[in-house]
Amino acid sequence: MERKLVTIRKITNIKKIPKYDRILSANVDNWYVIINVKDKFQEDDLCVFFEIDSVLPKDDERFEFLSRSNWRIKTMKMAGTISEGLALPLSVLPEGTEVKLGMDVTDIMKVTKYDPYIKNPNLNVPPDPTNKLTDTFKRILGIEADRNFPSFVKKTDLNRVQNVFHRMENKTGFVVTEKLDGSSATYALKLHKLFGIIPYYNVSVWSRNVSQSIHNPRSVWGIVFKKLKMRRKLIELFKLSGAEETCAIQGEIIGRSIQGNKYNLTVPAKFYGYGITIDSIPINPFRYFEELKLETVPVLKTDVDITNSTSEELLKLAGGKSKLNINTLREGVVYKRYEYNEEVSRFKIVDRNFLMEYGE
Repeated sequence: MERKLVTIRKITNIKKIPKYDRILSANVDNWYVIINVKDKFQEDDLCVFFEIDSVLPKDDERFEFLSRSNWRIKTMKMAGTISEGLALPLSVLPEGTEVKLGMDVTDIMKVTKYDPYIKNPNLNVPPDPTNKLTDTFKRILGIEADRNFPSFVKKTDLNRVQNVFHRMENKTGFVVTEKLDGSSATYALKLHKLFGIIPYYNVSVWSRNVSQSIHNPRSVWGIVFKKLKMRRKLIELFKLSGAEETCAIQGEIIGRSIQGNKYNLTVPAKFYGYGITIDSIPINPFRYFEELKLETVPVLKTDVDITNSTSEELLKLAGGKSKLNINTLREGVVYKRYEYNEEVSRFKIVDRNFLMEYGE
Protein backbone atom coordinates (compact mmCIF):
# COMPACT_ATOMS: atom_id res chain seq x y z
CA MET A 1 0.00 0.00 0.00
CA GLU A 2 1.33 3.43 -0.98
CA ARG A 3 1.68 5.87 1.87
CA LYS A 4 -1.08 8.48 2.14
CA LEU A 5 0.94 11.67 2.31
CA VAL A 6 -1.97 14.13 2.30
CA THR A 7 -5.26 13.36 3.99
CA ILE A 8 -8.34 15.03 5.42
CA ARG A 9 -7.90 15.11 9.20
CA LYS A 10 -9.36 16.81 12.26
CA ILE A 11 -7.68 19.64 14.17
CA THR A 12 -7.81 19.32 17.98
CA ASN A 13 -6.20 20.66 21.15
CA ILE A 14 -5.65 24.18 19.79
CA LYS A 15 -3.54 26.22 22.20
CA LYS A 16 -1.88 29.62 22.34
CA ILE A 17 1.92 29.80 22.27
CA PRO A 18 3.20 32.27 24.88
CA LYS A 19 4.68 35.46 23.36
CA TYR A 20 3.50 34.56 19.83
CA ASP A 21 0.23 35.95 18.50
CA ARG A 22 0.39 34.81 14.86
CA ILE A 23 0.71 31.06 15.40
CA LEU A 24 -0.92 28.39 17.56
CA SER A 25 -0.07 24.83 18.54
CA ALA A 26 -2.50 21.99 17.81
CA ASN A 27 -2.80 18.26 17.23
CA VAL A 28 -3.76 16.31 14.14
CA ASP A 29 -4.46 12.85 15.58
CA ASN A 30 -1.14 12.06 17.34
CA TRP A 31 0.92 14.62 15.40
CA TYR A 32 1.98 18.01 16.79
CA VAL A 33 1.52 20.92 14.38
CA ILE A 34 1.85 24.69 14.32
CA ILE A 35 -1.06 26.47 12.65
CA ASN A 36 -1.48 30.04 11.40
CA VAL A 37 -3.97 32.26 13.23
CA LYS A 38 -5.06 33.64 9.82
CA ASP A 39 -6.44 30.20 8.90
CA LYS A 40 -9.08 30.63 11.65
CA PHE A 41 -9.17 26.98 12.68
CA GLN A 42 -11.66 26.00 15.38
CA GLU A 43 -11.58 22.88 17.54
CA ASP A 44 -12.56 19.75 15.57
CA ASP A 45 -12.39 21.53 12.19
CA LEU A 46 -11.35 19.42 9.21
CA CYS A 47 -8.03 20.28 7.58
CA VAL A 48 -5.75 19.17 4.78
CA PHE A 49 -2.81 17.51 6.54
CA PHE A 50 0.55 17.08 4.80
CA GLU A 51 2.76 14.48 6.45
CA ILE A 52 6.53 14.63 6.90
CA ASP A 53 8.38 13.89 3.63
CA SER A 54 5.59 15.34 1.50
CA VAL A 55 7.01 17.40 -1.38
CA LEU A 56 4.56 20.07 -2.51
CA PRO A 57 4.41 21.36 -6.11
CA LYS A 58 7.01 24.06 -6.75
CA ASP A 59 4.89 25.73 -9.43
CA ASP A 60 2.06 26.48 -6.98
CA GLU A 61 2.57 30.03 -5.68
CA ARG A 62 0.58 29.28 -2.53
CA PHE A 63 3.45 27.11 -1.31
CA GLU A 64 6.25 29.57 -1.98
CA PHE A 65 6.78 29.82 1.79
CA LEU A 66 8.25 26.28 1.63
CA SER A 67 10.97 27.19 -0.88
CA ARG A 68 13.68 27.30 1.81
CA SER A 69 13.08 23.62 2.54
CA ASN A 70 12.85 22.82 -1.18
CA TRP A 71 9.06 22.40 -0.77
CA ARG A 72 9.57 19.40 1.53
CA ILE A 73 7.72 19.00 4.84
CA LYS A 74 10.16 18.28 7.67
CA THR A 75 10.08 17.99 11.44
CA MET A 76 10.92 21.40 12.85
CA LYS A 77 10.88 23.42 16.04
CA MET A 78 9.47 26.94 16.14
CA ALA A 79 8.79 29.09 19.16
CA GLY A 80 9.86 26.17 21.33
CA THR A 81 7.12 24.01 19.79
CA ILE A 82 7.49 20.85 17.70
CA SER A 83 5.83 20.76 14.28
CA GLU A 84 5.47 17.37 12.59
CA GLY A 85 3.53 18.23 9.47
CA LEU A 86 1.55 20.97 7.80
CA ALA A 87 -2.15 21.62 8.43
CA LEU A 88 -3.93 23.89 5.95
CA PRO A 89 -7.61 24.82 5.54
CA LEU A 90 -9.86 22.93 3.13
CA SER A 91 -9.80 25.97 0.83
CA VAL A 92 -6.44 24.79 -0.58
CA LEU A 93 -8.28 21.95 -2.33
CA PRO A 94 -9.55 22.47 -5.89
CA GLU A 95 -12.97 24.11 -5.95
CA GLY A 96 -15.78 21.59 -5.78
CA THR A 97 -13.77 18.82 -4.09
CA GLU A 98 -16.04 16.75 -1.87
CA VAL A 99 -14.27 15.85 1.36
CA LYS A 100 -14.69 13.33 4.14
CA LEU A 101 -12.58 12.49 7.16
CA GLY A 102 -9.63 10.24 6.29
CA MET A 103 -9.85 10.89 2.55
CA ASP A 104 -6.56 10.61 0.64
CA VAL A 105 -5.94 13.77 -1.40
CA THR A 106 -2.26 13.20 -2.23
CA ASP A 107 -2.85 13.07 -5.98
CA ILE A 108 -5.37 15.91 -5.93
CA MET A 109 -2.77 18.15 -4.29
CA LYS A 110 -0.05 16.91 -6.70
CA VAL A 111 2.18 15.92 -3.79
CA THR A 112 5.05 13.45 -4.13
CA LYS A 113 7.18 11.66 -1.55
CA TYR A 114 10.69 12.89 -0.82
CA ASP A 115 13.22 10.49 -2.34
CA PRO A 116 16.80 10.67 -1.00
CA TYR A 117 18.04 8.71 -4.02
CA ILE A 118 17.38 11.73 -6.23
CA LYS A 119 19.88 13.79 -4.19
CA ASN A 120 22.67 11.22 -4.03
CA PRO A 121 24.53 10.66 -7.34
CA ASN A 122 26.20 7.57 -5.92
CA LEU A 123 22.82 5.87 -5.68
CA ASN A 124 21.55 7.00 -9.08
CA VAL A 125 23.55 4.66 -11.25
CA PRO A 126 23.15 4.88 -15.04
CA PRO A 127 21.03 2.26 -16.85
CA ASP A 128 22.79 -1.06 -17.37
CA PRO A 129 22.79 -2.13 -21.05
CA THR A 130 22.83 -5.80 -20.02
CA ASN A 131 19.28 -5.33 -18.68
CA LYS A 132 18.03 -4.99 -22.28
CA LEU A 133 19.69 -8.26 -23.21
CA THR A 134 18.21 -9.90 -20.13
CA ASP A 135 14.74 -8.57 -20.96
CA THR A 136 15.04 -9.86 -24.54
CA PHE A 137 16.10 -13.27 -23.25
CA LYS A 138 13.14 -13.35 -20.86
CA ARG A 139 10.68 -12.44 -23.59
CA ILE A 140 11.96 -15.31 -25.73
CA LEU A 141 11.37 -17.63 -22.79
CA GLY A 142 7.92 -16.20 -22.08
CA ILE A 143 8.91 -14.37 -18.86
CA GLU A 144 7.69 -10.82 -18.27
CA ALA A 145 10.40 -8.18 -17.80
CA ASP A 146 10.69 -6.67 -14.31
CA ARG A 147 9.13 -3.27 -14.84
CA ASN A 148 7.01 -2.97 -11.69
CA PHE A 149 7.76 -3.67 -8.06
CA PRO A 150 6.89 -7.34 -7.35
CA SER A 151 3.20 -7.71 -6.50
CA PHE A 152 4.00 -10.54 -4.10
CA VAL A 153 6.09 -8.33 -1.77
CA LYS A 154 4.99 -5.40 0.39
CA LYS A 155 6.95 -2.20 -0.02
CA THR A 156 9.13 -1.27 2.92
CA ASP A 157 7.65 2.15 3.73
CA LEU A 158 5.91 1.58 7.08
CA ASN A 159 3.34 3.86 8.65
CA ARG A 160 4.44 6.02 11.54
CA VAL A 161 3.01 5.33 14.99
CA GLN A 162 1.13 8.66 14.93
CA ASN A 163 -1.03 7.33 12.08
CA VAL A 164 -1.89 3.88 13.41
CA PHE A 165 -1.76 3.86 17.21
CA HIS A 166 -5.36 5.05 17.67
CA ARG A 167 -6.58 2.31 15.28
CA MET A 168 -4.83 -0.61 16.99
CA GLU A 169 -6.84 -3.16 18.99
CA ASN A 170 -4.28 -5.83 19.88
CA LYS A 171 -1.11 -4.26 21.25
CA THR A 172 0.84 -7.32 22.38
CA GLY A 173 3.56 -9.58 20.97
CA PHE A 174 5.69 -7.00 19.18
CA VAL A 175 9.31 -7.47 18.12
CA VAL A 176 11.19 -4.17 18.36
CA THR A 177 14.19 -3.54 16.09
CA GLU A 178 16.42 -0.58 15.41
CA LYS A 179 15.46 1.50 12.38
CA LEU A 180 18.55 2.08 10.25
CA ASP A 181 19.02 5.15 8.08
CA GLY A 182 20.14 3.66 4.77
CA SER A 183 18.77 2.52 1.43
CA SER A 184 15.91 0.07 1.22
CA ALA A 185 16.63 -3.19 -0.61
CA THR A 186 14.34 -5.94 -1.86
CA TYR A 187 15.69 -9.14 -3.44
CA ALA A 188 12.83 -11.11 -4.96
CA LEU A 189 12.53 -14.53 -6.59
CA LYS A 190 9.74 -16.02 -8.67
CA LEU A 191 9.62 -19.57 -10.00
CA HIS A 192 8.80 -19.87 -13.72
CA LYS A 193 8.40 -22.95 -15.88
CA LEU A 194 10.21 -22.44 -19.19
CA PHE A 195 8.08 -23.77 -22.02
CA GLY A 196 5.78 -24.97 -19.22
CA ILE A 197 8.27 -27.64 -18.15
CA ILE A 198 11.75 -26.48 -17.09
CA PRO A 199 11.95 -24.65 -13.72
CA TYR A 200 13.68 -21.26 -13.82
CA TYR A 201 14.24 -18.91 -10.87
CA ASN A 202 13.76 -15.31 -11.98
CA VAL A 203 15.45 -12.87 -9.57
CA SER A 204 14.89 -9.11 -9.43
CA VAL A 205 16.52 -6.42 -7.29
CA TRP A 206 14.78 -3.27 -6.08
CA SER A 207 15.28 -0.11 -4.09
CA ARG A 208 12.08 1.27 -2.58
CA ASN A 209 10.45 1.80 -5.98
CA VAL A 210 13.02 1.26 -8.72
CA SER A 211 14.47 -1.86 -10.34
CA GLN A 212 18.24 -1.95 -9.75
CA SER A 213 21.12 -3.40 -11.76
CA ILE A 214 23.17 -6.22 -10.27
CA HIS A 215 25.99 -5.66 -12.78
CA ASN A 216 26.86 -1.99 -12.36
CA PRO A 217 29.89 -1.66 -10.03
CA ARG A 218 28.52 1.60 -8.58
CA SER A 219 25.21 0.08 -7.51
CA VAL A 220 25.10 -0.63 -3.77
CA TRP A 221 22.32 -3.14 -4.46
CA GLY A 222 24.55 -4.95 -6.95
CA ILE A 223 27.52 -4.89 -4.55
CA VAL A 224 25.41 -6.58 -1.86
CA PHE A 225 23.91 -9.03 -4.38
CA LYS A 226 27.34 -10.26 -5.43
CA LYS A 227 29.07 -10.14 -2.06
CA LEU A 228 26.36 -12.11 -0.27
CA LYS A 229 25.62 -14.40 -3.24
CA MET A 230 22.02 -13.32 -2.93
CA ARG A 231 20.71 -15.40 -5.84
CA ARG A 232 21.99 -18.51 -4.12
CA LYS A 233 20.49 -17.31 -0.81
CA LEU A 234 17.08 -16.77 -2.41
CA ILE A 235 17.03 -20.24 -3.95
CA GLU A 236 18.11 -21.70 -0.60
CA LEU A 237 15.31 -19.76 1.14
CA PHE A 238 12.81 -20.95 -1.46
CA LYS A 239 13.67 -24.56 -0.70
CA LEU A 240 14.05 -24.20 3.07
CA SER A 241 10.67 -22.52 3.46
CA GLY A 242 8.79 -24.85 1.14
CA ALA A 243 7.70 -21.92 -1.01
CA GLU A 244 5.49 -22.79 -3.97
CA GLU A 245 6.11 -19.81 -6.25
CA THR A 246 7.78 -16.75 -4.70
CA CYS A 247 10.02 -15.51 -1.91
CA ALA A 248 11.81 -12.29 -1.04
CA ILE A 249 14.46 -10.94 1.29
CA GLN A 250 14.28 -7.31 2.42
CA GLY A 251 16.61 -5.13 4.41
CA GLU A 252 18.56 -1.92 4.69
CA ILE A 253 21.87 -1.14 3.01
CA ILE A 254 24.20 1.29 4.75
CA GLY A 255 27.67 2.38 3.67
CA ARG A 256 30.13 5.18 3.17
CA SER A 257 28.19 6.85 0.33
CA ILE A 258 24.69 6.35 1.77
CA GLN A 259 22.74 8.98 3.75
CA GLY A 260 25.89 10.79 4.80
CA ASN A 261 27.42 7.62 6.29
CA LYS A 262 26.07 8.33 9.77
CA TYR A 263 27.46 5.00 11.01
CA ASN A 264 31.03 5.85 9.85
CA LEU A 265 31.52 2.72 7.77
CA THR A 266 34.55 2.26 5.53
CA VAL A 267 32.85 -0.26 3.20
CA PRO A 268 30.68 0.90 0.27
CA ALA A 269 27.70 -1.25 1.22
CA LYS A 270 26.59 -3.51 4.06
CA PHE A 271 23.24 -5.33 4.27
CA TYR A 272 21.08 -5.77 7.38
CA GLY A 273 17.97 -7.91 6.88
CA TYR A 274 14.58 -7.22 8.44
CA GLY A 275 11.98 -8.99 6.32
CA ILE A 276 11.18 -12.24 4.53
CA THR A 277 8.11 -12.95 2.43
CA ILE A 278 7.07 -16.44 1.34
CA ASP A 279 4.34 -16.80 -1.30
CA SER A 280 3.11 -13.24 -0.63
CA ILE A 281 2.96 -13.74 3.16
CA PRO A 282 5.39 -11.82 5.43
CA ILE A 283 6.76 -14.15 8.11
CA ASN A 284 9.02 -13.93 11.16
CA PRO A 285 12.37 -13.76 9.37
CA PHE A 286 14.93 -14.33 12.10
CA ARG A 287 15.10 -18.12 11.94
CA TYR A 288 15.75 -18.02 8.22
CA PHE A 289 18.25 -15.18 8.44
CA GLU A 290 20.25 -17.32 10.87
CA GLU A 291 20.13 -20.34 8.56
CA LEU A 292 21.09 -18.19 5.56
CA LYS A 293 23.91 -16.59 7.57
CA LEU A 294 22.62 -13.08 6.86
CA GLU A 295 23.09 -10.30 9.39
CA THR A 296 19.89 -8.66 10.67
CA VAL A 297 18.98 -5.22 11.93
CA PRO A 298 19.62 -5.00 15.70
CA VAL A 299 16.81 -6.63 17.71
CA LEU A 300 16.13 -4.52 20.80
CA LYS A 301 13.23 -6.38 22.46
CA THR A 302 10.83 -9.26 21.81
CA ASP A 303 7.27 -10.06 22.95
CA VAL A 304 6.60 -6.41 23.83
CA ASP A 305 3.22 -5.36 25.24
CA ILE A 306 2.24 -1.72 24.62
CA THR A 307 -1.35 -2.03 25.83
CA ASN A 308 -0.83 0.46 28.64
CA SER A 309 1.37 2.84 26.65
CA THR A 310 0.49 6.01 24.77
CA SER A 311 1.91 6.99 21.39
CA GLU A 312 3.71 9.90 23.05
CA GLU A 313 5.41 7.53 25.52
CA LEU A 314 6.55 5.32 22.65
CA LEU A 315 7.92 8.34 20.80
CA LYS A 316 10.02 9.27 23.82
CA LEU A 317 11.46 5.73 23.98
CA ALA A 318 12.48 5.69 20.31
CA GLY A 319 15.68 7.67 20.79
CA GLY A 320 19.08 6.61 21.98
CA LYS A 321 22.37 5.51 20.48
CA SER A 322 22.67 3.14 17.54
CA LYS A 323 23.75 -0.45 18.22
CA LEU A 324 25.98 -0.12 15.15
CA ASN A 325 27.87 2.93 16.41
CA ILE A 326 27.54 4.27 19.95
CA ASN A 327 28.52 7.74 18.71
CA THR A 328 25.55 7.89 16.33
CA LEU A 329 21.97 8.79 17.19
CA ARG A 330 19.50 5.99 16.53
CA GLU A 331 17.07 6.95 13.77
CA GLY A 332 14.26 5.24 15.60
CA VAL A 333 12.64 1.85 16.10
CA VAL A 334 10.29 -0.51 14.26
CA TYR A 335 7.49 -2.51 15.90
CA LYS A 336 6.22 -5.65 14.16
CA ARG A 337 3.82 -8.47 14.99
CA TYR A 338 4.93 -11.03 12.42
CA GLU A 339 2.00 -13.42 12.81
CA TYR A 340 -0.42 -10.70 11.68
CA ASN A 341 -0.51 -8.99 8.29
CA GLU A 342 -2.90 -6.12 8.88
CA GLU A 343 -1.54 -2.61 8.37
CA VAL A 344 -1.61 -1.66 12.06
CA SER A 345 0.55 -4.63 13.12
CA ARG A 346 3.71 -2.96 11.75
CA PHE A 347 4.81 0.61 12.32
CA LYS A 348 7.87 2.77 12.76
CA ILE A 349 8.78 5.44 15.27
CA VAL A 350 11.31 8.02 14.13
CA ASP A 351 13.13 9.84 16.92
CA ARG A 352 12.38 13.58 16.95
CA ASN A 353 15.92 14.41 18.06
CA PHE A 354 17.31 12.49 15.08
CA LEU A 355 14.98 14.33 12.70
CA MET A 356 16.04 17.74 13.96
CA GLU A 357 19.73 16.85 14.24
CA TYR A 358 19.91 15.82 10.58
CA GLY A 359 17.31 18.24 9.18
CA GLU A 360 14.84 15.52 8.32
